[in-house]
Amino acid sequence: MQTLLRNIQLNFAKGKKKLTVGNLILQRNYHNILEEERFKKRGYLLTKGHASLQTNFDLTGADDCQLLSFDKEFNFVTIRYYKNYRNAPFSYLLSEPYVLILPAFHTHPVESTLSFTLLEYTEIHGIDHVFGTDAEKVEILAGNPYRFYLSEYGVWMLRGTNRLELLDEIYQTALTKEDYPLCKRINEVKEQLSTLPEYQS
Repeated sequence: MQTLLRNIQLNFAKGKKKLTVGNLILQRNYHNILEEERFKKRGYLLTKGHASLQTNFDLTGADDCQLLSFDKEFNFVTIRYYKNYRNAPFSYLLSEPYVLILPAFHTHPVESTLSFTLLEYTEIHGIDHVFGTDAEKVEILAGNPYRFYLSEYGVWMLRGTNRLELLDEIYQTALTKEDYPLCKRINEVKEQLSTLPEYQS
C-alpha cells in the first residue's frame, strides 16, 4: 500500500471545493480504516489497485465518517454513512475503484457531489512530521531537528520548551489509549531534550 498526499477537487451541483487529502493505493481487498488514522481529520482517497471485484472496508472502532464512491471516470456513484456504536464490528463491501473517506464533521454538500478531479501532487516539507503517527513524531523530536513542522502549510517550531509541551500533549493522548510503552518513551525523550541549553526556560 502506497501512502501519498495530493490535491483533489470535489465538484458539486453548485460549486467546487479543493481538498488536500491522503491518497492510498490498495494492493489487497481488505482495508482497516484505523490503519490510516493520521488522515482522519482531513480524509483520504483510496484507489483500488487489486484484482478482486470488491474491497472490504473494516470500520470497526473508527470515528464517524462518510464514504463517497466514484467510478473509473471519477463520477460520483453513492455515499454511505458510518456511525460508531460502541465499537461494534462493522464493514462495507464496495466495488467502486475510488472511495473518498471524509470525517463526519465535514460540512461540504456531499449529497450533491457530481465528480472529483485529480490535481497536482503536493510537495510538503516535513511530511513525516505532519502525518506521522504519535510514535513516529516522538522519534523525530528525539532527533532534535532544527525545525519540527506542524502543518503542510509550512508552520513549524524551533528547538525549545514548546516541543516539551507538544510531547506532553502526545503523552496525554498515549495515556488515554493506555499505550504505556509510548508514555515511557516520551518521558525518556523529554529527559534527553531537557538537558540541552535551548530547552532551558
